[in-house]
Amino acid sequence: MSVLNVDFDFAIKLSSKGAFDPNGFIRVINKIMTHHKGPIFRFVLYIPYEINLDSFQEVDQWMLILSRNSVKQFILVNSNQVYPLHSSVFSCMELKYLGIYNCIFKPPIGFEGFPNLQSCNLMNIHFGDNLGGTVINLPQLKVLALDTCGNVKSFNIKAVNLRTLRVISCLDAMSLPLLHSERLDVVQIRLLKSKVDFPRVERFNLAVVLSKLPMVVSFTIDI
Repeated sequence: MSVLNVDFDFAIKLSSKGAFDPNGFIRVINKIMTHHKGPIFRFVLYIPYEINLDSFQEVDQWMLILSRNSVKQFILVNSNQVYPLHSSVFSCMELKYLGIYNCIFKPPIGFEGFPNLQSCNLMNIHFGDNLGGTVINLPQLKVLALDTCGNVKSFNIKAVNLRTLRVISCLDAMSLPLLHSERLDVVQIRLLKSKVDFPRVERFNLAVVLSKLPMVVSFTIDI
């Protein structure tokens, strides 16, 4: 079982020293990914803004390979242009940890969820407008963190074992269907803007929300 870390920032440093350019770095990673045999325990990908990307073709190819190698932990830190997650990511059924930054979360038709996911950290993510009433099943999820995400009201998940929810700077945080997960005992919501910027917040009845969280021990909302 392997741990693979792909750091484009490292490629930039090598390029500045004349070792090889970022494209050469990509070719090396392509060979490693293509010839790798066996499951991948952890895959970490960092894409800095300095990299000039015409498309995410290579990244998409790596995602496809990951989906065939039983990856358990997947971390993508994207400081470049917004990346639409490739559909193959949603085929990684062995995932236990998912952490992604600056992506579009748009599952393919027929996606039912990640059956083994235990912890999920999503930052600067936009959830597809056409998710509609699709329910994403995350039966093992215990910890969920959302930071600066858009259209979270469309992130309709069923997480019956969710214990900890942290939401930072998400406009429609209080509209999350998962707020009704009965096992939740820690809920932290921080809007990080003035009440003037969130006029709808005043219309939410926290008493109703709390009544649907019978096991809650800590409920914090910071407007």
